[in-house]
Amino acid sequence: MTEAQANEYLRHRLWQKAKDIYDSIVGASGSDQPASGRRHSKEQVIACLYGRTECCLELRQYDQVTQDCHRLLKLLALAENAAGSNGTSSGPNSNGAAAGPSSSSTESPSPTPSSSSTGSSSSSKGGGTGASKT
Repeated sequence: MTEAQANEYLRHRLWQKAKDIYDSIVGASGSDQPASGRRHSKEQVIACLYGRTECCLELRQYDQVTQDCHRLLKLLALAENAAGSNGTSSGPNSNGAAAGPSSSSTESPSPTPSSSSTGSSSSSKGGGTGASKT
């Protein structure tokens, strides 16, 4: 069985069948260290952990959900640290800290205060707060 088959079971809400396949893939991956020389890549293990977490949540196996989420966080932290040590700065830029908010922050606040200051349509009937032009 493959990850694709597990994903198909997941789409059809066959939680236990999908979980069994995810179990075999994640179990074959071994530890939380990068999968050098192993059968499954770290990215595949992360994807399978996400899928297995969804299955376990639906099957009400909450202890397994907690364990998988903890393992996911460890794997994602390892991946982020590895990306930072390779000299690639794509991690911080992917959050959009430098470019994204500066352009959207000038456009976004102006509609929000005007819509919140006008209130409901009943306040426009009185014309007290929104009619300061006159």
